[in-house]
Amino acid sequence: MKLAGVLAVLLGLFEAVNALTELVPAMQGTHGGAHFAAIVLGFVAAALLITAGTALFRGTLSGRHAATIALAASLVTIIVARLTHPWMSMLSQLVGIASPLALLAAMHWPRRIDPSTSAPS
Repeated sequence: MKLAGVLAVLLGLFEAVNALTELVPAMQGTHGGAHFAAIVLGFVAAALLITAGTALFRGTLSGRHAATIALAASLVTIIVARLTHPWMSMLSQLVGIASPLALLAAMHWPRRIDPSTSAPS
């Protein structure tokens, strides 16, 4: 899960930089309040992705639960941001929507237990 944690942190940083580049025109007043709200939601989603990545580093069951909650919240936040104002590029949408789904699937995918390494019953 450490690889998934690193990936989540890197993708969260990508989303934060993307939101930061969109914040500059919004601060100049060229767009309305919905655009600014969507950018703030993008920052929140990026922070949640970074939080999920750091929770995956822990490797414990509580870390997996925290990562699951953070990834689900990140996915909902990106969808709400997209519905509020369609400011994101296609790559940013793909990263914001597909990466939490892929990480959730990887975390909860049933793992095959090797009988040679399992404890005797």
